[in-house]
Amino acid sequence: MAVGIRNQSPIRTGSATRKPLRSNLVGEFRLGYTRSIFKLTPLSVGFDITSLGLPSYLQAAATDAIFPRINIADFTAIGPDRASHDVDAESTPEVQAHFTWLKRNHAIKTGYDMLFGQFNTFRPDYPSGTFNFGRAYTQGPDPASASATAGYGLASALLGSPDGGQFTIGPSLALLADQLQLGI
Repeated sequence: MAVGIRNQSPIRTGSATRKPLRSNLVGEFRLGYTRSIFKLTPLSVGFDITSLGLPSYLQAAATDAIFPRINIADFTAIGPDRASHDVDAESTPEVQAHFTWLKRNHAIKTGYDMLFGQFNTFRPDYPSGTFNFGRAYTQGPDPASASATAGYGLASALLGSPDGGQFTIGPSLALLADQLQLGI
């Protein structure tokens, strides 16, 4: 699995004393922007699930072309785990303005802070499906009679008889949250 993280945080700040108008008024202004990108990329990106004998309509419906998750009873699962392909991008632009007015032994401060939080993510659960192979189809001689010791998950997998699974088509998520603050 490849992991990539990229952060960017340019900040511009400055202060100004307005002496020509008032010697007792100080203003401070800030602009900030933070951008973070976090990526998890499974090694199987680009895998064609029809090469495993799965139908082409599953390939067409897949939100991401990766190897499916295959769970075989009594064996370690193969394929990427849930939400293993992840792209998160976050941005936070911010504007601040603060003023301080000095009058004898007193200081009156006021300010404004505007923040926008932007969050975009692509993290499908099982975009190529998950397939479970238990002991149910190979617990002969009577498959209608269940037993804790009968059957073999690998034999069920070799027969191509899954007893469960899921195929999720998860949308990407985009959120925008703004925050405005005034203070005295």
